[in-house]
Amino acid sequence: MTETNYNIGDEVWWFWLGSLVPARGIIVAFWNKNDILFAQVVSREMPCNIEVRRLFPTKEELLKSL
Repeated sequence: MTETNYNIGDEVWWFWLGSLVPARGIIVAFWNKNDILFAQVVSREMPCNIEVRRLFPTKEELLKSL
């Protein structure tokens, strides 16, 4: 598996469905597909599959990425 700074149970932030709407969730799993690392994140009781490179540890860092 590709290395990451995140662990299962970490809270992370990302932009919801390619929009500029911030979303927050908890990492529950990782997997690698075609050398791309993904995280399964539970947000509002709904699992989302997101590339790890699109995750941020805080809302502030997410917004700074704009």
